[in-house]
Amino acid sequence: MKLNFREMRNKAGFTLESAADRMGISPSQVSRIESGTSDTTLRRTQEFAQLYECSPADLIAEPNELFQFDFDLVKDVLLGIENLELNLPKEKKVELTVSLLKMETERLKETPDEKVDLSRYQSLIKALV
Repeated sequence: MKLNFREMRNKAGFTLESAADRMGISPSQVSRIESGTSDTTLRRTQEFAQLYECSPADLIAEPNELFQFDFDLVKDVLLGIENLELNLPKEKKVELTVSLLKMETERLKETPDEKVDLSRYQSLIKALV
């Protein structure tokens, strides 16, 4: 099991010390929970989730979770490809879709406020047509 306590704490804008203070425990205890060297209770996990404004499930991820889909991104890429009205065999269209999803996912990690923009991949698209 992968623990995401530290990532969710950082995402919520808490320091180790401020999270510990709000939880009523020591910073070293928070650190041990985050690293997995100290167990925590379901109740305490729920308290962390409430503090970090996430779900308890967000704090814990199974190791077999290979992907986390951003369904809006998938929808926008699929609609963008459909709007291009490409005359491609299904296999090539699927290949293009996967490539664009990977590239847009990486690009949007760096610039999360931007929207899907397939126009930047015109040379790739032309190569497949």
